Amino acid sequence: MKRIWKGLGIAAIALVLGAGALVFLAPVGGFKAPLEAEVASATGRAFHIEGPVRLTFTPELALDLGPVTLGAGQGPDATPLVAARRAVLAVAFLPLLSGDARATGLTLEGADIQIGRGGEGWIFTAADGAQTATPFDALDFGDLRLVDSRIHIGDTEIIAHDVRMRWASRGQTLSLSGDVAFREHSFSLEAVIERRDALMAGGRVPLRIEFDSDLAEGSIDGVADLARLGFEGGVSLSAASTRALAAFLGAAIPGDRAFGELSLSAAVKAAPGQVSLRDVKFALGGMTGAGTVSVRLSGDRPEFTGRVAVDRFALGDFLGFSPVEGANGLPDLAFDLSGLSGFEADLTVKAREADIFGLNVENVAMTMSGRAGRLWARIDSAIAYAAILHGTLTAEAAGAGAPKLGLTLAAEGFDTQAAFAAAFGGAGLTGHGNIKLDLTAEGATRQALIASLAGSAEIVLIDGALDGIDPAELARTAAAEGGPTGLGGDAAIAFKRLSGAFDMLNGRARSDSLRLVSNTLRVDASGAFDLPARTLELRALPAFTADVDGQRDPADDGRLAMPFAVSGAWGALVAEPDWAALMTALQSGRVALEAIDLLPEPRRSWFKGLIASGQAPPWPAGIARPDAPAHWQPW
Repeated sequence: MKRIWKGLGIAAIALVLGAGALVFLAPVGGFKAPLEAEVASATGRAFHIEGPVRLTFTPELALDLGPVTLGAGQGPDATPLVAARRAVLAVAFLPLLSGDARATGLTLEGADIQIGRGGEGWIFTAADGAQTATPFDALDFGDLRLVDSRIHIGDTEIIAHDVRMRWASRGQTLSLSGDVAFREHSFSLEAVIERRDALMAGGRVPLRIEFDSDLAEGSIDGVADLARLGFEGGVSLSAASTRALAAFLGAAIPGDRAFGELSLSAAVKAAPGQVSLRDVKFALGGMTGAGTVSVRLSGDRPEFTGRVAVDRFALGDFLGFSPVEGANGLPDLAFDLSGLSGFEADLTVKAREADIFGLNVENVAMTMSGRAGRLWARIDSAIAYAAILHGTLTAEAAGAGAPKLGLTLAAEGFDTQAAFAAAFGGAGLTGHGNIKLDLTAEGATRQALIASLAGSAEIVLIDGALDGIDPAELARTAAAEGGPTGLGGDAAIAFKRLSGAFDMLNGRARSDSLRLVSNTLRVDASGAFDLPARTLELRALPAFTADVDGQRDPADDGRLAMPFAVSGAWGALVAEPDWAALMTALQSGRVALEAIDLLPEPRRSWFKGLIASGQAPPWPAGIARPDAPAHWQPW
């Protein structure tokens, strides 16, 4: 038995060695002319094998054809459809023993493949004219590998580092896998194409592509219209940098902020220079959202139109805010609005939360329009600092000058403390109320914007408090010999209403209609607030409406207290009696004679003498007169 198995083994080895010898001895050099004739007959295109045909076993039994060309035209400048540095034709083993080169696959190395936008030249007519065929019919063995090859489609070049295409001899399905490079990025692809004939004829091609690269990864599933260079279907992708992805698509985003990681899924319809996305779900940086968006990519900058709803929108993430140290050591923000020049937009935006130039807003519904560095946004509705907002916001960053902003705003019921802290970096005023703004500003930092504020403002606050000043105490002590008290430290006043209308220019707000009403006091005032310098100049005319316990006496109601002036920095105010205002009040009869009793001697007697005689009595010797401007009378 052992001898039988041993004999069979020897016979098998002999058979293999003999077959190998026959293969090596096969006249492969004679395949050159028949192969050229067979390909030319099947395609109707000239096919040339430049070198001798050799046998190779790497990686499988094959014929090494060397350099080849297909479809060479006439004349020295004619470009062949295919020019390969090397072509390797895999062949079946047994037919080769009988001199038949039956192909099982083809590898092209270093090939240049020319494909017109409409697939020109790739619909083959057989030499006998009996039929037309695509390359997939001509290469009916169904296996093509491209290594380090270039595919030219019009002006577009795709580099096939190592790509394998497979298709059945019958049917229309084509599968593709491998690594390609396009616009300086490498992609790993897996694709299934349902109509391979339409791929070459420039028709509508159903396909699915999965891709992965350092730029992005995702999938595309739909129908490509090669004649119109369009696509319709679904897309899902994620990218580490939205900015890099936009550059890849030919839409540069200026600056270096925001537009970070992106993930997106949507129904897409694309045409040259235009992409429309429906049922979009996306995450961009720290923002997630959904909507319908169209993007035009054919102009100088991308143009966005559509409707978007997001969970949180921070305008500074896209326009660029950076903390800097401002004047007087106060924190400041530098603005970079150059991003406005990078796109055009007509968008309806809804956001559960938004940060707009440092102001926190909720439940925002706004319409945005952007053109050439100019942004216009209408706030249809929003809630900020407990207020309902309506208004418009404009921003302009065109040209070499500083950014320009404009704001018209009506707010009802806003939280003063939170709003002023966000706008001016400090608190000190509380209450709820209404505000109307019509302002413009220009500057590259928040402090510069404040310093350029111009326009008008109206404010009405109720049930609040003002820190750093107690008008009632000032009214009682403004003319005291020891000087007024009621400023700084723990000084404060609770009010029932605070109102005023302001004209603003260069960050300085002026008003002649300020009024504060508390439980015991009414103060009418006029003055100016210098917002950049954080100083004020104020002249106040206080009148008591009740005593400190809140008891009202009709005979005492409206009794004028000592007028006073307040000036200086917000944190270091200085008060002094306003003698001119007191004299004016006495002469106009706006003050009861009993108000003079609030004055210390000798001023009290001097004023009483003035009133009794109708003219100014001599000022007591040795006592300095109250300081007074030259226009005061009778001094």
